[in-house]
Amino acid sequence: MMSASALLFVLLAGHALAVRQNGHNEPDLAVHEAQHEEILKEKIGDVVDADDSEDTAYVLPMKPRRRPEARAENLMELQEESPACPRSSEVWSPTGRTLGQGENGKVVEVTGSGHHGPYALKVPKSPEAEDDAELEVAVMKSSSSQRCTNVMHLTAEKPCVKEGSSDEKVNNKAYVAPEMAGDLDRWLKQVRTTQRNLCAARIIKQVSDGVKCLHKAGYIHGDLKADNIFYKELDSEYCPSGVVLADFGLSEKINTLMYQYDGYYYIHSTHLPSSLFIGHRDTLNIKVPRRNQVYVREDIDMCSLQQLAKGAFMMEVKVDLMWGVCGPMGFGRS
Repeated sequence: MMSASALLFVLLAGHALAVRQNGHNEPDLAVHEAQHEEILKEKIGDVVDADDSEDTAYVLPMKPRRRPEARAENLMELQEESPACPRSSEVWSPTGRTLGQGENGKVVEVTGSGHHGPYALKVPKSPEAEDDAELEVAVMKSSSSQRCTNVMHLTAEKPCVKEGSSDEKVNNKAYVAPEMAGDLDRWLKQVRTTQRNLCAARIIKQVSDGVKCLHKAGYIHGDLKADNIFYKELDSEYCPSGVVLADFGLSEKINTLMYQYDGYYYIHSTHLPSSLFIGHRDTLNIKVPRRNQVYVREDIDMCSLQQLAKGAFMMEVKVDLMWGVCGPMGFGRS
């Protein structure tokens, strides 16, 4: 199998992609039609030259927070909790294992009366987290209509959850999804550089497929980084397999408007292009004049994908952009 360090990926992101990130014509690889969606590989020599004695440092970027006006505009009407589950509802029972927990909620392991094996129940605990959860459900339902293999699947929304020994109640703010083996952030921090190099090509391929399918479903991810990418298992070479995009709390519908983030996050949320931050250069040419808003375009995710490959794997990834260039990304950008 060809080493990932010997691959240059040219990602063709979708329709009418006429402007390239570097502003120059790319080498003729025989396929550059606008709707071509296959990843092309060309051996050009080692992209990464490292060994186990000098492991590449990897740091996870920060998730930005929406500005108050953005949060208010995106508030979604939430239903009250039902006191009891309807008859014939599938019942989800917690196993007692907590998969993740934070100030805004938690994820617990559950089993379903109509499903085999463990699943993950995400329970938001704040108004902001409730909004995010409902948005995540909408994104996953839309991606399911496109049969997106590399996007997290929604197993159940508003699940009937067993509480205590006998009580069963509907949680209108929660949802159930498949339980994953781990996330890419933890995997990156556990393995050495040589292992990252071995697995890089197949990981980026799966992430790219997920991003493109999500765009077909009408959404950008909006927060594409390693801890929002999960995998079902590790293959025989200890590489993540069954990779899926998850955590869609910052997703936005394509061709709508979104508020920019505070400029503070520019130096911390370095997986996102500068166009998304107040007071910084609009390299993607998506800003609305005289307003702290930008047009939601697929280019936002494509820049994040490029930075993921570079920051996590030191892999060069070129993406076709519709409007401008990604600009400075990664830690240390100015």
